[in-house]
Amino acid sequence: MITIALPKTQQEWRIAEAKNKLSEVMDRALAGEPQRIVRRGRVAILVDEETWQRQQEPKMSFVEFLLSIPKMGDDFELPSRDSFSREIDL
Repeated sequence: MITIALPKTQQEWRIAEAKNKLSEVMDRALAGEPQRIVRRGRVAILVDEETWQRQQEPKMSFVEFLLSIPKMGDDFELPSRDSFSREIDL
């Protein structure tokens, strides 16, 4: 069995324990500490609404990102490749 150490801000609960300590689980989640609840090997994560909303915001695609880069002016020139070369002894 592989055990993964959780960050200090994250707590793992078995479902029965989470039911018995629901107020504590909620308080921790509302304080910004994601809570893992495990039932029959399946995991659910409880987070505060602000965190959930941030995760739901649409992400910019790579193409949209590239298209959003400001255009260079017509006078922009890349330096010559020769200016980057250097002589070496073999």
